[in-house]
Amino acid sequence: MQSIPEAEARILLGRQLNCEDATDWFHGTKPGVLHIQSGLTDANGSRTNLFVDLSVRGGSLTRNARYIFSVFRMNSYGFDRVYQLCVNLTSKPVKDAHNRPHEHIGDLRREGSAAWRSWDYDEILAYFCAQTKIVFLPAPADPEHNRKGWNCREQSFRYVWQQLPNL
Repeated sequence: MQSIPEAEARILLGRQLNCEDATDWFHGTKPGVLHIQSGLTDANGSRTNLFVDLSVRGGSLTRNARYIFSVFRMNSYGFDRVYQLCVNLTSKPVKDAHNRPHEHIGDLRREGSAAWRSWDYDEILAYFCAQTKIVFLPAPADPEHNRKGWNCREQSFRYVWQQLPNL
């Protein structure tokens, strides 16, 4: 996957971005993977050529899940990764460094703390919003609840990066 330089990623993520009326969770091409994909606009409502891709794999039966929340920049030749948060929730010890929680800010890879492995969906989404300054209107519902019949559009709350507690 092609990533942009860290400095450029920080510039792109240095302003508030809006994700309005994102799609509901849908099944991806891989079995057991749910996605939300949507374009991002700036505070003026102008197109930014950035889009968000939220991906969740796992299920309630195993209590293991992999969250990959990303921001990409669209180009004529494809996509560049601007930011990515990868969190594996598992009860088993993680031996592989790639499967440990981490984030990518452009081409910089930073390890996450051990506490990330105990986060729930809301904490993962809140951290992603804080790091990317994305405001979801409305906030996407937990996909585990969505599978049980919740409609993401019925959620009255939203995540606003300025209002998050100390992360």
